[in-house]
Amino acid sequence: MKADRGLAELPELARVMPQQGSMILLDRVLSHSEEAGTRCLIDLAKQQWLKRPDESIPAWTALEYMSQCIAAHEGYRAWTAGRKLGPGLFVGARRVHFHRPRLPRLGRLEVRARYLRGRAALGALSYACEIRGDDESGEGETVWVEGTLNVAVLEGSRALQEDRRP
Repeated sequence: MKADRGLAELPELARVMPQQGSMILLDRVLSHSEEAGTRCLIDLAKQQWLKRPDESIPAWTALEYMSQCIAAHEGYRAWTAGRKLGPGLFVGARRVHFHRPRLPRLGRLEVRARYLRGRAALGALSYACEIRGDDESGEGETVWVEGTLNVAVLEGSRALQEDRRP
């Protein structure tokens, strides 16, 4: 079993994800390990360009948050192996449950992605994903969205060949 790396040892998200600049919607990584997956934090106050005029964020935005958490997980795996993550593609989802029609207006969300199965050589991977956060009533934590996301990661891409760490 591989030892988990401390967060201080991991590079910032922008160095391991294909998304750059304002396209990175995750604020920071809370934890990362091969076995347990990756947990990231989103500060909803910073998500201004995704909000509707009434300040709500549509629930379907969770699919992008979960996809980016998967990209962070795969990016850290690639970084650990001395390569850069190539482009990826959201392929589909199964048994996704949106427990509310929108995400909370304020507060923080925790996004979790844990590898389930797949063949990296083929680029087809499945992840169990979940978004948790405070209930808007202030009564405690709730699961806002959960499900299985399928992604394709282009392992053989030229970008992977060009950026190798010494």
